[in-house]
Amino acid sequence: MSTPLSPRPGRRTAAVSAALLLSVSLAACGSDEEGGATGFDAVEISGEVGSAPEVAFDGQMSVDGTETETLAEGDGAELAAGDSVMVNYWIGNGFDGEPVDDSYGDKTAGALVTLGAEPQQPQTVDQVAAAAATRLVEAGATVGSRIATVGTAPEVLGLPGVPELGIGNLDPVVLVVDLVEQPLEAPEGQDAADVPGWVPELVERDDVPTGWDFQGTPEPTDELRSATLVEGEGPEVEKGDLLVANYLGQVYDGDEPFDESYSGEPVGFGIGLGQVIEGWDEALVGQTVGSRVVLAIPPAQGYGEQGSPQAGIEGDDTLYFVVDVLGAA
Repeated sequence: MSTPLSPRPGRRTAAVSAALLLSVSLAACGSDEEGGATGFDAVEISGEVGSAPEVAFDGQMSVDGTETETLAEGDGAELAAGDSVMVNYWIGNGFDGEPVDDSYGDKTAGALVTLGAEPQQPQTVDQVAAAAATRLVEAGATVGSRIATVGTAPEVLGLPGVPELGIGNLDPVVLVVDLVEQPLEAPEGQDAADVPGWVPELVERDDVPTGWDFQGTPEPTDELRSATLVEGEGPEVEKGDLLVANYLGQVYDGDEPFDESYSGEPVGFGIGLGQVIEGWDEALVGQTVGSRVVLAIPPAQGYGEQGSPQAGIEGDDTLYFVVDVLGAA
């Protein structure tokens, strides 16, 4: 089934190579020469939680097993197994002292971590950090904390090296994770006083959206449109954020949704980065956390002329979504 969380056909995200997933003999990017100081003795990590860490290596790092330290203790909620938290991350290669990936700018989104969950096998480079953070963050950690770990690539990243990041299986790796915020469980804010006439009736059961009723709804235009049902009072969503949301999508005049997340768990994705359909990237940037919004997305900003036959979406279908913006970081 097609979901808005997959880019429209024709776009691609950086895939993790088959060699990364299967090889156990990938050579380290560095030589076999003995390194300098070991573990955290070889690196200094500073800076404020929420901003990119400042990391300085004291020569080539060597490691003797995995070390983990809480660099800053947050004063937010204490997390328990099953809780979700939005994180930002920084990854560096201790062999050459170079940063290789981070989510603090607007090019890469952070990750949504569920404590105690089994990390998924990464299929893209972005998912490598998400899986590593899932293994790192444990019950008892508090929101607002900064946690760091050092070890070999298999120990820290759970993979025999990541060629796409220039990391071999013997290279020492540094991972820094900031526990930014927990997503909301539902929209929080003021109901909108006026809702445009093009918005269909939202069908709910026990206050949970289950579909759209298009009776009396005017035919859609070829313009991307958005409307607010609940005005959230949280921060504004910015390009490159990790956005956490619940959603439901249905084609205009359709009888039932083609996709929804309310019966499962909220989803996290990078916004404004081409990870979702174009209509979401354009319409959700600028919304505020806590909001419930309606989107009417024409084919050109949805699945294009080819549609998505497996989901029952034709090339001329307009997509109507309700999206609950539960978090952004």
